[in-house]
Amino acid sequence: MASEQSRLLPNLNHHHEPHLGVFACMSLIINKMIGTGIFSTPALIFYLCGNIGTSLILWLIGGIVTFCGLSVYLEFGLELPFNGGEKNYLQRVFTRPRKLIDCVYAAQIVLLGFSSGNSYAFGKYVLFAMTGKRDGEDDWISRVIGVGVITFAIYLHVFHSGLSTRIFTILGFIKVFILALIISLGFLVFVGLIDIDQNDNFSNIWLNYDGFSGNSYNLSVGLLQVIYSFKGWENANYVLSEIKNPHKTLKISAPLSVLLTTGLYFLVILSYYLVIPKEEFKSSGVLI
Repeated sequence: MASEQSRLLPNLNHHHEPHLGVFACMSLIINKMIGTGIFSTPALIFYLCGNIGTSLILWLIGGIVTFCGLSVYLEFGLELPFNGGEKNYLQRVFTRPRKLIDCVYAAQIVLLGFSSGNSYAFGKYVLFAMTGKRDGEDDWISRVIGVGVITFAIYLHVFHSGLSTRIFTILGFIKVFILALIISLGFLVFVGLIDIDQNDNFSNIWLNYDGFSGNSYNLSVGLLQVIYSFKGWENANYVLSEIKNPHKTLKISAPLSVLLTTGLYFLVILSYYLVIPKEEFKSSGVLI
């Protein structure tokens, strides 16, 4: 068995002592999960669902689906506690023809595993924050900002890997702080400490917005968008060789990270609905 694993997983030898504990693993997972998705997709999901109640159910289902995927990765990760994630698991399952699954996996990562959409959304947010402008003739600026973000990230990983780890850990704390701030503002509006025009979003959460003509296809697309927003729950599986006592650490950190992120997401969505009228919310696009 050991020789078979060595043949299938030739790149597992490492020279660093495991140094990641529970908190570090949670940072890895949460930092990857909380991205542009929770900011750029809720309006689209509401537009596809038609009403608040259905959209909230989809967000809960997304959390459940994420836990299901996590349970599978926990099984594989605890059996094969090495760096590499699903590459190792696919190699273990599909042994013939030799190297076929390696090529398929590499092609999928190169062709489909890109972050251009996230970077473009980030560029739109930066442009809107600086100028107040939405889409239009300046849309190329958003694309330039997105290209700059990807280029800068690649530069950090290639030439300053230690610095990049520290930067992205700090960004992870900032992400959680931003979500907590949005939740706090929604709560302050709810209790009346922030005085804004009240909406009737929760007078009937099953009432569709005017002009809605959705179907089951819309719901399936909406669920895919929700699941996309949870992407990143498997992040710790890629660095299991760097984790101290991976069997114990992964079983604690991974479920806690997903549970925390699911709770934050749900409360953020509630805050959106507390503050933003439905008609404005459905047409806001990625710039909620």
